[in-house]
Amino acid sequence: MCDLPELRIGDARMIHPNCGYLGMHWEVKFLCLPWWRQKALLLGLRQLREFSYVLFDNANQELELGCDGRFCPENAEQWMQYRLSYEGNSLQLKLMVELPLEGEITQIMFDSCGRYGMAVGDEFWEKLSRANGGAAAKKGSVPMGFLGWLPCRKARIGAGGW
Repeated sequence: MCDLPELRIGDARMIHPNCGYLGMHWEVKFLCLPWWRQKALLLGLRQLREFSYVLFDNANQELELGCDGRFCPENAEQWMQYRLSYEGNSLQLKLMVELPLEGEITQIMFDSCGRYGMAVGDEFWEKLSRANGGAAAKKGSVPMGFLGWLPCRKARIGAGGW
């Protein structure tokens, strides 16, 4: 643990945020060239709840923290909004998101530090397969930083099915 009197990110200012110092650097090299690097700032959920909104832009690897007011996009039709809630106590706080999947609202734990994609169990895949007339997800693999390539199933869910 470390003591950080103040942290400023753009217009945001956090006084004495909880923080820990990680004395490591994660990097994966291929043919002696960096292929993947850990470049991250970890903010706990207790810090994120202090903002009026949090915008995750995964495509551009950006995060916008709203300091005042609600998020008002210039073109609302280009954005999807999902209800977020916090569950658990202050020691084990979870960020939950409600997603419409195959006509049902499904509550899923959102890992803001994780890779793209969604980790779900076999029951979830079976339910989606039944809802899509028995269509199965494709088997594949996904790069997971210093863990290498891990097996996964891939499916595009939403308008137009998968």
